[in-house]
Amino acid sequence: PLVADVAELHKVSEVDKRDVDTPDSWVKRHPDLVRLTGRHPFNVEPPLTPLMDCGFLSPVSLHIVRNHGAVPRLEEATHRVEVVGTVPHKLSLSMNDLKSMPARSLPVTIVCAGNRRKEENMLKQTIGFSWGPAAVATTIWTGVPLRLVLNRAGIFTPSSEAQFVCFRGPTGELPKGDDGSYGTSIPLSMALDPAADVLLGYQQNMEELHPDHGYPVRIVIPGYIGGRMVKWLCEISVTKEPSQNFYHFNDNRILPPHVDAEMATAEGWWYKPEYIFNQLNINSCMASPAHDERLVLSADGSYRVRGYAYTGGGRKITRLEVSLDAGKVWRLCTIVRGEKPTEYGKYWCWVHYYIDVPHADLANCQQLMCRAHDEGSNTQPNHITWNVMGMGNNCCFRIKVNKTCYSDGNQILQFEHPTQPGPALKGGWMGHTAGEWGAKQVGDKDITRSTGAEVEEPAIAQVEQLLEGGAAASSASSGPGWGMAGPLANVGGEREGGVGVTEKLETEKLEGKAANLITMAEVKKHDTAEDCWIVVAGKVYDTNGYLKDHPGGADSITIYAGEYMVALDPKKKIPFRLKEKIFVSHDTRIFRFELPSSRHILGLPVGKHVLMSAKVDGKLVLRAYTPVASDDPGHFDILIKIYFKDVNPRFPAGGIMSQYLETLTVGDAVEFKGPLGHVHYTGSGRYTLNKDRWQVKSMGFLAGGTGIAPVYQVIKAVCNDPTDKTQLTLLFGNTSLDDVLLFDELREMAEKHSDQLQVWFTLTKPPADWKYSTGRMNEDMIKKYMPAPGPEAAIFMCGPPSMQDDTCLPVLKQLGHADLMVVVF
Repeated sequence: PLVADVAELHKVSEVDKRDVDTPDSWVKRHPDLVRLTGRHPFNVEPPLTPLMDCGFLSPVSLHIVRNHGAVPRLEEATHRVEVVGTVPHKLSLSMNDLKSMPARSLPVTIVCAGNRRKEENMLKQTIGFSWGPAAVATTIWTGVPLRLVLNRAGIFTPSSEAQFVCFRGPTGELPKGDDGSYGTSIPLSMALDPAADVLLGYQQNMEELHPDHGYPVRIVIPGYIGGRMVKWLCEISVTKEPSQNFYHFNDNRILPPHVDAEMATAEGWWYKPEYIFNQLNINSCMASPAHDERLVLSADGSYRVRGYAYTGGGRKITRLEVSLDAGKVWRLCTIVRGEKPTEYGKYWCWVHYYIDVPHADLANCQQLMCRAHDEGSNTQPNHITWNVMGMGNNCCFRIKVNKTCYSDGNQILQFEHPTQPGPALKGGWMGHTAGEWGAKQVGDKDITRSTGAEVEEPAIAQVEQLLEGGAAASSASSGPGWGMAGPLANVGGEREGGVGVTEKLETEKLEGKAANLITMAEVKKHDTAEDCWIVVAGKVYDTNGYLKDHPGGADSITIYAGEYMVALDPKKKIPFRLKEKIFVSHDTRIFRFELPSSRHILGLPVGKHVLMSAKVDGKLVLRAYTPVASDDPGHFDILIKIYFKDVNPRFPAGGIMSQYLETLTVGDAVEFKGPLGHVHYTGSGRYTLNKDRWQVKSMGFLAGGTGIAPVYQVIKAVCNDPTDKTQLTLLFGNTSLDDVLLFDELREMAEKHSDQLQVWFTLTKPPADWKYSTGRMNEDMIKKYMPAPGPEAAIFMCGPPSMQDDTCLPVLKQLGHADLMVVVF
């Protein structure tokens, strides 16, 4: 197909609804991309068949994406790349500087080091999430050769003090490492080699880079794994030693199969240079037949098997073969090559291949296999070899052939791939649960042995989402994750104090014996940070060995220690009855809702909100609210401003939900669901934004109108904790004094905590004796009352779009606040 036609067919014009309330809510993405780590961070591969249908060159919208965190909002006009280290001339290059240098364009296949990792996870759980076979794509990259940039800095040859080139993205981007950046390195000799074609890429398929792919500039290293190609490039450093960045050592390694995560950490395997994964190894896959494809056989029919292959180091793929008899006989395929060699004889791209197989031959086939060869006489191993990171899996790709018959006697074949990518898609002859296929392999008793530790996001995300309101990230384990072997037992019996279990739980069979039941009285004895048991889906877990690895901090788990009396349910609506309606002003009420018992709490993490639903005039109405009191046993309070009809000429009908709530009487029920939201304050300046962990020393809050609710929730949590020394400032804007919610409470809290909390108000229609500011929020107010920009100061805001988009965000950017340090509730 024509490249322009393919790009137009897969053009993306809007933000995916799954990204709307994430830090990437501004990034437009193809809805068909398979998400491997939930909604955020964004790690995806395209469906295999559409990718292959696009031909040799892939559209950018279907290109693999590997993001460790949020996409940084960078601007080409202000972005600079610093060239530092042992260079004679340090450089600070703008994008105009880079684009004024000689450019080079060439097609390059980019592959994630974890391509086909899910097959390894079916053997035994690795520490990585489950890539399928489509973590690969080919596009045309344009940019400045790295060697020319190094030449400009005075580097022409390696020396004893100049052996490596290190690349780094934005600082403060990620939760791990000394500066929160992603970085890695390559040998300087390679960077200076004109045959290696290492680029500072600023165009992909002749257009500026998409934000997911490194806008405005990234490193492109043909023939290498994608993990070395640093996106959002900020710094190039020439050094004597390899990069010391956290991700250079703790990612992209192929360790021996006996080394699990615990051994790798204890014995320093991460730092052994011989196990680094740089150059791509040879690999191939079959896309047709597709998974679950059906084929009706005919006497003279033929079927075209097709797929892709790639290798590293610029080597040429020389042969593709397919076997129908488990590798006894191999059939030669036709190679479709889309590139010519470079002037140095290098091949940087995948090939496609096909072979036409008679139906008569497929009728007796139990499995299809493929393998590739390159000019270095490299080929693929017959069987899989497990490694703790699940990287470099390149065993022969196998498709199982299942046979059935129609009622008229015609035979039909159903094809089954090894796996389907990610946690959501199920299917494949290797199974879907981690270790499922490995447990079936009788010949290797050790295959089911636990890896002993878990350090990456997939398993951790499962508990985090269960506790904070999302769907389980993976069914890779029956429990919450982090490499836990499984639950201690089911929870059951009577609760302490005579409160009964609301649902009868079945006793599971564990290893052929009835599992023990643990009463809630016993669970509640383990309710400290040092001894923490939690209950998830009716099963009790001892989390003590895993708290340090939780991305939201240990507090995200220990708030549930020894407890099961949480009223909220993230998966279903729960009705709560109105206990009391407290009149605050002529149009403001506190609605106090009753929980099932005095031993229940709402269970809402600080920073999260609940979803309220009600039928109003026969129509379902949904609204998100943040309770102003949610940790009190037996009830929770929601402060709501009633928007009466015929009051505001711009909204003559008023607020549907708020007016409905005004009609409620004590005893009426409203349905709630949660927790929801992407912000979670965990204490002492620590917060999680989706799964990314941050810690600051000062927090500034910009609130408007009813947007004070989540702000007040966080401020109250800080002030109620004597160990939390985070400095807080609040600028709260409204129209009139009657509109200011929690006016007395905020002033009282500021007076009581004057060494920690500063509160300031502004009104557009103030009373005569008003002592605070007048008018809408502006640059002077924000500059005066918000903390100075820096990595230890975060700004949180909640209010009407006009306040956020027209005033606060532009002003904060102008004042120097980094995008990553500005959070919208």
